[in-house]
Amino acid sequence: MKAKSRYKLLFGGNQSGKSHTAAYDLICYARGIHPYNDRLLKGDIVIWVVSAEYTTIRTGIYKHLKNLIPDWEIERVGPNVPGHELPTFIRLNRTIGGSCEIYFMSAKGDSRQKFQAEAVNIIYIDEEVPDNIVEEIEARTISTGGWFNISATLVESFDWLTELETRAERGDSTVFLTRLDTTQNPYANKEAVSYFLSKWSYETQEFRIKGKSRRSTGLVFKNWVHKHEIAPFKIPKEWPRWCAVDPGFRVCAVLWITVDEKNHAYAYRELYARNEALYSIAIAIKSAERWTLNQELSQQFGHFVWEETDESEHMVDRIIDDKRNSRLITGDFGVLEQLYSKYGLLCTPADKNRHAGIEDCRFWLEDLSDNKPGFSAFNILDHFITEIRNYRFRTKRVRKDQNDPIDEPVKRDDHLMDDFRYLARIKPKYQDREAYPYVQKTKSIEDIMREKREKVYENEFLGACV
Repeated sequence: MKAKSRYKLLFGGNQSGKSHTAAYDLICYARGIHPYNDRLLKGDIVIWVVSAEYTTIRTGIYKHLKNLIPDWEIERVGPNVPGHELPTFIRLNRTIGGSCEIYFMSAKGDSRQKFQAEAVNIIYIDEEVPDNIVEEIEARTISTGGWFNISATLVESFDWLTELETRAERGDSTVFLTRLDTTQNPYANKEAVSYFLSKWSYETQEFRIKGKSRRSTGLVFKNWVHKHEIAPFKIPKEWPRWCAVDPGFRVCAVLWITVDEKNHAYAYRELYARNEALYSIAIAIKSAERWTLNQELSQQFGHFVWEETDESEHMVDRIIDDKRNSRLITGDFGVLEQLYSKYGLLCTPADKNRHAGIEDCRFWLEDLSDNKPGFSAFNILDHFITEIRNYRFRTKRVRKDQNDPIDEPVKRDDHLMDDFRYLARIKPKYQDREAYPYVQKTKSIEDIMREKREKVYENEFLGACV
């Protein structure tokens, strides 16, 4: 209750006292009598209580609010939510003047419209709500500078909640985290708690008893750890480079890697383009690789013509999702052919075997003989790191039909993971550069001395003969 962060997280096990604590914090702000926090809002304010179901609100925060709100401070109670013994809102007279309206809202179904228009001062989220609702809820505080109190048992562990949890654990001052352990609740039935501790797995106890998230549950790359995220460094020009492209009309993701002499691979650049035209993506890719577009020759020949600079990067190979290679229904060329014929990017169709690619990626993340990871990423690749930390298999085991696989990763926010798999399948090696003459070679001392002797011999002996 003392925290003044924008996001106050109260994660706890089942029956750990989360809702009661949240309800008490809410009523203190609503009445204007908060015992710890001097961040009291004066005048009229609006508070939202949001949960996935109206039933959760009725049996959670609202049940406690009824016991905490003095009857004489209630100015008005709105009509009940259809089908529920829960009012749509309560209006209170505040002790410091003004009024407070508390609205109760469900995030169930396609309900984004109900969260639009109104400006809100404080939002209480009781239990988990889907990611797609949160952005709309957050937008309600833009004009008020309001804050969020989130109390939940992280059964689903939605991405937005685990991201806030991670930020809090890393010291982000805008996020404050408190955990409530069910075993510490003096009102919980001790025999029942002991029974479930003996019955539930360690993983289940983590979120149902200790209030922790399921971040590691179902993760595809559990072996991705902090040492895989490294500080950027200047890449030697002679190191070979590869590029992978996951094209799409909504999102196009591009990942660049390089490999050192000991075959350690490093992801050093990413491109995450949303709703961009294909020509814009081509320009962004080649510009990132420090090539210059010759406008005059491009207009003359009807396709992009790129000019090399002293800093231009040469790719050993550029891998792309091969399903885009086929002609479109309209008869036009697909993305792969357009990138080459129109925009000057030669690409190779990717091996898209998902399970084999995942295994190759897992193996790639393991340490080599020098105890350094086979694959690392620059810590500035925000999209890649976010995706790999949250890339997970489905947790539900109910199939839509007999052809619906149950051991597939969740197909959401995985564009750079596709690139990662494509690159892992070709197993890039430093020695691959020998097959590409445009990749600058490193000369050994022996080679340099030999060339020097040959030049001296040429100047002194052959020159004299002439």
